[in-house]
Amino acid sequence: LFEWSLNVLAEVSYNHPGASTESAGGNKMTERISHWTSCPPTGPVVEVATRSMAYRMKQDPVSCVHNLVSSVRAMSPHLDWILALATGMFSSSLVPALLCSGLKDFHQGLTAAVASNRSAQSSRASPISLSGVGVPAAIVHILVHLLKQHGDEVRSALVNFFKASLARSSDEEQLLAVPYLLHLALECPQILQLVLSDIVACMSPDVVKVLYEQYCTRNSKWPRLREAENLRTLLKRLQASLEPTLLLLLQLASPNELDVLPSAAQANLRQFLEQFISDLQFSVMRHIARRGSTTGDDTPVVLLALRSSEQFLLNRVLPEDHGVRPCALSYELLRLTGLCSGETWCANLLSSILLQPPSHRNHSLFVDLHKHFSSVFISVLT
Repeated sequence: LFEWSLNVLAEVSYNHPGASTESAGGNKMTERISHWTSCPPTGPVVEVATRSMAYRMKQDPVSCVHNLVSSVRAMSPHLDWILALATGMFSSSLVPALLCSGLKDFHQGLTAAVASNRSAQSSRASPISLSGVGVPAAIVHILVHLLKQHGDEVRSALVNFFKASLARSSDEEQLLAVPYLLHLALECPQILQLVLSDIVACMSPDVVKVLYEQYCTRNSKWPRLREAENLRTLLKRLQASLEPTLLLLLQLASPNELDVLPSAAQANLRQFLEQFISDLQFSVMRHIARRGSTTGDDTPVVLLALRSSEQFLLNRVLPEDHGVRPCALSYELLRLTGLCSGETWCANLLSSILLQPPSHRNHSLFVDLHKHFSSVFISVLT
């Protein structure tokens, strides 16, 4: 009944695409739902769909959601309204079922991409693009819609999904859970901001080790998965939870701070952060070249967030424990943030360094930063 009713509604919506979209203004999705539920021929079919959906959600939520998403995707955008109707039947099993359904599609898409790549180039594999794999748009739309009224439940389900993925298993789908969540965060910034602080808070030494082991296993199975590239893209978009995320990455990359990862992994993480900073530097140079134009503020989002985090970076460059080496990566972030933030911000930063206890390290930092800042802001602290 459930599949039959979805097929009927999909066919009617497809054959009459303008029937529920003629009215302008207002909440169009609400109007479309109202149109199809009040229409005499389709109203009873909608009732059959909703009742059978409610029954199947109790019996087999993952299969139910998977059928729903498949039908919507096949008839998109004509059946999108049924998604909003489904979210109105919220239950505790809906979001976990959505995530599992999306992971199943993600795994199938990646498997197909790998097979296609191998057949196209048997001698040398080309990079696998996650843009061709992806998370079904229908799932992203449902999650975004649910965030409006069930944000806490969505956050809890996402965090639990992440924690469940940490169990040691040879299952390929479970092994892909983290890159799947990463891709979901790239597709939906609201999800990223919702769960990032919770996920960072989960990063105990044991969790970091498991994530590294999973990364190594994935790298042997899918060597061109582009996880690092996608993670750098995600970092550039961060606003909330930026400081704890950067702190975690910088600590993990420093041999003298968190002794969690093997030296080879720390070296790889430092290389990852160096590439991230290199990408930011290109954006900063473009920003400086366009300063004063009327095209709007094109400062990278992550540097906008760092403007209020100068003390965090300064503490990384000038640690209280003089036995700890200054963080060169933090210094580069501090320098790039200053170049983007203007003369007043740079002057305040340099002044705060002058107020530190006199030392050769503090003097060197002041001289280096003043040299870089004065190349753009000629009168800074003169």
